[in-house]
Amino acid sequence: MSFEDDLSAVEEHVAEARRMVQRQKGLMVRLEAAGASTLDAQRILWLLESNLRRLENHRDFLKANFSSASADQRAT
Repeated sequence: MSFEDDLSAVEEHVAEARRMVQRQKGLMVRLEAAGASTLDAQRILWLLESNLRRLENHRDFLKANFSSASADQRAT
């Protein structure tokens, strides 16, 4: 698997994590409208948002390393 493939896979994971966060937020709105407790849904949202941040950080790390690796290759 190439570096570009790794970065592409991480981008897909970030997109999926964003969709999961949005779905969870929608669920919380529906629960609240129904008068149900949102405590568990809020906890899950915090976990999903935490995972999203981790994936975004990983993606940013790969992008930074890819940029510096590409610059190093061009310099040689």
